Amino acid sequence: MSATPVTTSHVAAACVEDHCVTCSDEARPMRVASLGQAGLATCLDERGVSSEVMVDLVGGIVEGDVLLVHAGVAIAFASRAERAR
Repeated sequence: MSATPVTTSHVAAACVEDHCVTCSDEARPMRVASLGQAGLATCLDERGVSSEVMVDLVGGIVEGDVLLVHAGVAIAFASRAERAR
């Protein structure tokens, strides 16, 4: 049985003009709407569209925090919600 070669031409075609047409190679601000289990949270983008986001890398989030999200992964805080004392 011979191995099937892996081609990446579809990847090269998706990346043009120094950015990826899928995600623009940018993190997008998203507000935490609710906390889930297993390192996930439901977040809303600027249009109110919800997405499930992996939040393991930023830890300590609360509802209302604004995270920078790239490819479904929160990579940093953009701003933090008021914390109860």
